[in-house]
Amino acid sequence: MVDREIHAAQERYYQAFLVAVADPGDERRVDGLLASYTATGAPARSTREWLGLLAQRGYAGRAGAGNRYVIEKIDVAVAGERETVVATVCGYDDGVVFDARNRAPDGSEIVVDDVPRSDRTLFTWVKGTVWQIDAATVVNTWKGRDGCPPSEHS
Repeated sequence: MVDREIHAAQERYYQAFLVAVADPGDERRVDGLLASYTATGAPARSTREWLGLLAQRGYAGRAGAGNRYVIEKIDVAVAGERETVVATVCGYDDGVVFDARNRAPDGSEIVVDDVPRSDRTLFTWVKGTVWQIDAATVVNTWKGRDGCPPSEHS
């Protein structure tokens, strides 16, 4: 049961992330993503700051054709009164961050970052009324390549 709930929560988070990055100046989109986090956790603060910086600079992002993640492991524990789960998730991002306000002199898109990367992250999910991310720790990074194991998810 918990595995299914975490898989569903991770998918909601992933989809909300893509929506927020596509237009980081849209507060509804940002709030939709921030709902995936506990209000007091560091990931919510750092995500809000990062999206605010993108919006301030007029940047946006879009997923690449190969973007994907795989939940490698789910460890269930009980911490105090709240059910806690640590999910090991490997994500591959071949998307693009681009200047959404300006175009190059030739009319083409100005690409800010298009370097593919993979990250293995330990997401600590806590259950209140819904599962939310309370902590996220990147434990491995592979720049320029997909370092994640195969998955059925895209």
